[in-house]
Amino acid sequence: MEGIEIIEKEKTPKGGKREGSGRKPSIDLLATKEVKTRIAELWVDLCDQYAIPYYVGVMQGTEEVSPDIKFKVGNDILNRALGKPKERHEHSGPDGEAIKTENLNGPEVDKIRSQYEAELKKLIIK
Repeated sequence: MEGIEIIEKEKTPKGGKREGSGRKPSIDLLATKEVKTRIAELWVDLCDQYAIPYYVGVMQGTEEVSPDIKFKVGNDILNRALGKPKERHEHSGPDGEAIKTENLNGPEVDKIRSQYEAELKKLIIK
């Protein structure tokens, strides 16, 4: 055909990296350690500037709140000033004794096992 120029399309490779494709980076990935540290410092400053004076007002009675709120506020102030205490978990056997692990096949375990097996048989027979 006269007057029409045929332009061949350039073939694109299959697969591989393409400009603008893929998951976009989140703010966590974009923020550097220094930026995250600065954000944390600003948050602490805001708490010191607004929350602590409010808490003190609650404890001094200028804010009318229930006693349980006062207790929670006092607890928050102590945690902020002294740091939150570590939680302790104590595990013990009957009467506060140490848990014995050498005899795991006692009569109680056998009783539970036989009950479980009986229930299992009932389900299988149905």
